[in-house]
Amino acid sequence: MDTSNLKWRGLGLEDKITRAVLLATEGYVNEAIQAIKGGKVIAVPTDTLYGFACDACSAEAVHQIYEIKGRKQTSPLAICVGDVKDIERFAVTDHLPSDLLDSLLPGPVTVVLMRGESSILEKSLNPGLDSIGIRVPHSEFIRMIARGSGSALALTSANLSGQPSSDVPDRPWLTSQGKDITKS
Repeated sequence: MDTSNLKWRGLGLEDKITRAVLLATEGYVNEAIQAIKGGKVIAVPTDTLYGFACDACSAEAVHQIYEIKGRKQTSPLAICVGDVKDIERFAVTDHLPSDLLDSLLPGPVTVVLMRGESSILEKSLNPGLDSIGIRVPHSEFIRMIARGSGSALALTSANLSGQPSSDVPDRPWLTSQGKDITKS
């Protein structure tokens, strides 16, 4: 894909953009993991939208995701983890009924929890907030990236701040017996 004609509206990001488009398939998971571990921001399909993702425990990566979006540092980002059991590394869960998170996740749900004192999230992620939105998506591709990175992924929609988001067109996990459950 030729991205030389992309306009980044004066954000000065031209030298930070890698010009590669890879399929969101298991065959490219290692490339995505290496990009995340290298402090890069990647674009990925999520359960609902196309998103930007980076290592939520890296100050440089978190700063870069805000910069790419043209988003204020005070606007919160959610995180994504590979499995429900990973949530306790980043937020307080001991007050929840034991099966609550397993009944909600994985899926297109964001659970808002307190970070807690032992959270290993980057402090510049959602400054001034004690809470964090956490997702465990159905998408096995993004879950494999989170697992392989050994971290949580800061996640936000892949658009400039204030502009419309791009929907992921084929979401088979949002159907039940052939019916689109997003329209009920």
